[in-house]
Order: sequence, then structure tokens, then C-alpha cells
Amino acid sequence: MFIIKCSLFKISNWLFLGHNHLRKFSSKNMTQKLIWVDCEMTGLNVDRDQLLEIALLDQFDPIHINASSQVLESMNDWCQKQFRSNGLYEECLRSKIQIEEADNLLAEFMVRNKIKQGILAGNSIATDRQFLNKYCPKFVSHLHYRMVDVSSIKVLVDMWYKDREFWNVNTPHRALGDINKSIEEIKYYKEKYFLKL
Repeated sequence: MFIIKCSLFKISNWLFLGHNHLRKFSSKNMTQKLIWVDCEMTGLNVDRDQLLEIALLDQFDPIHINASSQVLESMNDWCQKQFRSNGLYEECLRSKIQIEEADNLLAEFMVRNKIKQGILAGNSIATDRQFLNKYCPKFVSHLHYRMVDVSSIKVLVDMWYKDREFWNVNTPHRALGDINKSIEEIKYYKEKYFLKL
């Protein structure tokens, strides 16, 4: 049987503890922190789609990025239905924030908190990273190349523990709510599947 060990994934060093504070990556490197991020986009094609909402856990309100009705109407049916029902559609129509300003706000947060190599964390975070690389280069310049992807742990647990209780929680598909669900999920895996050393 495969056993996931805390020492392998360094869970004890980086797991988020509680909903109001980010645990430092290690006491010896105070410039590294987990940066829990979630983005909502008009789609998943970074060459064609754009960012609509960006949230950083426990820092400031989610950033809603201005989008024209033409852009929003061009989204696929799933996005149209989801973002109309959860309010994001209207918030992006009303927002005055352009993507350059959003990038500045995120970068200013990193500078203000002296985070030089933040480690991006979230669910399927590589997709968010692609959009951030393209649209928020100032923010990305403060990030480490490493990332913590909750989805990767989900895949491993699915493979190694066939009879496990399936983590199946509906996410609101709003950035801040999705971050909180990701943290709940990784805490669930830690408590249920990681050895206590």
C-alpha cells in the first residue's frame, strides 16, 4: 500500500492553519509564504479569454475586472449561466477596474508584506498561473516558480486509496469562496490520509 508521508510533501511546513492567517513557509525563509489565489475567467483558453475576478485570501476584497457586455455575452453557456446566477456578470459590468490596475494592487500587496517568492496555492492552480503570467506580470514577478496544487493531491489520493470517502463539495465559482473550499479540502486530506509524525 502506498502511504503519503508528511515529510514527502512538507505538509507540516506549509499547510494553511485557520481562516485568517497564512502560515510562513519556514522560519528560516520569511519571504516565502503560501499565496492562496483563485481566478474566474471568461473561459480556459489563455490566448482568447480574460480574467474577470481575482482573490487573495484574507488580504482585500476580491478584485472584479471590468468587462464589456460584448465580452461577457461571448462566453460559453456554462460561464453565462454560472456568472449570471452568482452575480459576477453584473459586478464585472459595473467595475471600473482595468486589468493593469488589478496587477498593480496585487503587486503592491506583495511589496507591502515583503513577500519576494510567494508560493501560489489553490485548486488547478496552473490554469490560474497561466492567466496571471499573461495579465498580471508585476504580481507574478514576486512569485516562486513552485506551486501547491490541491488538485494534484486529490489525484494521488484517488489513485492510492480506491475505497476512500470522496471529497465532493460544490464550489460557488466565486474566487474567495473557491479558495476557502480548497483549504477545507487540503485540510481534509491532511487529517485523513497523511501520517502524523
